[in-house]
Amino acid sequence: MQSPSLLSMATTKTKVCCVCGTEKPLYEFRLRKDTGRHRSECKQCESNRLRLRDTGWHTEEVEKAYLEQ
Repeated sequence: MQSPSLLSMATTKTKVCCVCGTEKPLYEFRLRKDTGRHRSECKQCESNRLRLRDTGWHTEEVEKAYLEQ
């Protein structure tokens, strides 16, 4: 018999991110406030997009600056 976590992972619905193209479980996507459906970009891609919008820094630049501290 499989463990509960493996069983729940096997039945978890997934979606493909429109930005990175990776198939991820639905909990990796935020819900839209207007429709209640899941967004088309995953949380990680959304975070990267917002960081670039707010700071002008790409993820690699942020990681490099953090390591240089």
